This record gives sequence, structure tokens and C-alpha cells, in this order.
Amino acid sequence: TKTSTSGSTTDSYFYVHEAFLKYKANPHLSIQGGRIIYNYGDELVIGALEWNNVGRAFDGFKIHAFEENFWVDVFANKISENNSTATTSGNVDLYGLYSHFDFGTYLKEMELYLLEQRDASTSTINHLSAIGLRLASKFDQVDYHAEFTKEFGNYFSNLALDAKNAYQYDVEA
Repeated sequence: TKTSTSGSTTDSYFYVHEAFLKYKANPHLSIQGGRIIYNYGDELVIGALEWNNVGRAFDGFKIHAFEENFWVDVFANKISENNSTATTSGNVDLYGLYSHFDFGTYLKEMELYLLEQRDASTSTINHLSAIGLRLASKFDQVDYHAEFTKEFGNYFSNLALDAKNAYQYDVEA
């Protein structure tokens, strides 16, 4: 049977919200595996949902590389699992690349991201991809955030929607 393992607002059968092992390969690289909470940007696209009673955590691994004004995360997560040793069909996986740049006072946070959800729980493997850009900074009396995301993939056609893409815009000042 298919079992939801992560990415929802309930913890799975282990009843553990966050537990992981982290290995620091060198001063600028770490590898983390287990049940992980992601806090990216304003959490509009992927985040912990900590306003909920349980919040959201993901089962998988993350590689984190960083320098003084830059960091990048590459991650892979299992959202649901078919529990079949013969095939990987039925599984739902989430892959991502999230990067952060600090360009100083007027552009403290520039984040680029790419997310891919692969859903093999139906007869057709559904792909949903998202590419986005987030800009934010606080200086003097100014505080701004702007985030733009485009989603695309065959996921939309399997919902009997006319749209081939979806967009998200959020601008605050």
C-alpha cells in the first residue's frame, strides 16, 4: 500500500517531527539526512508551515554548500512510498535546488530555486516543476519582498485543466 511519508501537516508513523544526521564534510559543505524541516524565503512555495499544529517536515537528504555571501542546497525527498521492492511505481518524490545570494544593503536576499515533483502514483508519471526568484531587503525605512514562480509540467493536463502553466506573484513593500 502507498504510505505518505513526508511533506504533509501530519507526522508519519514514527511520530517524530524532526530527526536527522548531519555530516560536515569541510568548513563549507555539509550533508544532512533524515526528517528535515525546510525554511526557504517567506515559505510561500516550500516551508515548514509552523503556523499549523504540527508543521511540515520532509524525509530525505540535503547537501548544503556555502561561502560568505552565497549558499546553495540540493535536496531529494520521499513524499509517499509504494512499499514495493519490485518497482518504484507509486512513489512521489520531490527534488530541489535552492540558492541564496547576498549582494549587500539594497539586495540582501536574492534567491533562485528549481523544484521538481515526480508522481508515479498513477498510470501516467506526472511531473510538476517550479522555477522561481525571490528578492528581499531591509534598509533605512524600506522593507521589500518580491517573489515570482512559474510552474509547468504534465501535471496540469492530468487535472483536465486548459492551463499548461501556473504562476505565483507576491510583492510587498
